[in-house]
Amino acid sequence: MINIHVGKSFYIMFDVAEGGIVEPIEFRKDQLTPDKSIIVMDEDNQKVWLWHGKGRGLVPRRTALRQAQSLKGHGYQAGNAIIGRDLDAIIEIDDRKVGREPESTQNNEKLMLLLNKNFEGIGNFVYIIGKGGEKPAPAQKSQPVIKQVTPTPIASKPKAQEPEHPKLDTPKINVNVLNEELAKTEQTPSKPALDDSDKLLIGKAIVILMDQFKDLLISSKDDGTIKIEQMEGNICSFSVDNHKISFTPDSFSEIPSEKKEAIETQILKI
Repeated sequence: MINIHVGKSFYIMFDVAEGGIVEPIEFRKDQLTPDKSIIVMDEDNQKVWLWHGKGRGLVPRRTALRQAQSLKGHGYQAGNAIIGRDLDAIIEIDDRKVGREPESTQNNEKLMLLLNKNFEGIGNFVYIIGKGGEKPAPAQKSQPVIKQVTPTPIASKPKAQEPEHPKLDTPKINVNVLNEELAKTEQTPSKPALDDSDKLLIGKAIVILMDQFKDLLISSKDDGTIKIEQMEGNICSFSVDNHKISFTPDSFSEIPSEKKEAIETQILKI
């Protein structure tokens, strides 16, 4: 049973478990550990805080972001109340960048100030700061779940229901996966055929990029271009022509020029 406190802001903390399952947990600062992605719904500041530990990979972070977006739009049903519906923004914090990037560092400091406050639990992992007038709510026997809200269609302008997001498979960077992607490239008529030397060239380039960047997402486009990405955005795209690698113009556009030149030089010497 929870008590709805009139005129107070509510707070809930969630752990994004394996498979994207969102579970409410006790509101404590020590929940932020390297192996977790933690979501905090903050009605006072009208924000959803999404904190990623240093040990979280690309796919778990993207999954946690989708769940944070759902909570931001639809809120969370606890007892007979929906908490945190239509919050203003999601503040995403990667603990690996704290102390290195000003924005990440400042956002992390704000979150720590919030978590250091004295919260009062009112049931079902719902917390408030201070005390206020209470309105009793009926007991809930089942565990609270995220309420998925479908917009009500308007007769003159019907809204299409959003398709469900497919689950992402964990990317695996190894020779077998690379060969499978290149085999698909050869089977598609619009893609140029690659011989063994071209495949080896691409493999060497990817190994060099793996030494410089973590959590890579590698994809092969219809025209045979190999695209390399991180969660933060694009790294580079390249193709092989006459046994030589050539980069697309937008490659390394967000990478410091000195690092860009060093990586390009190393790959082009293969």
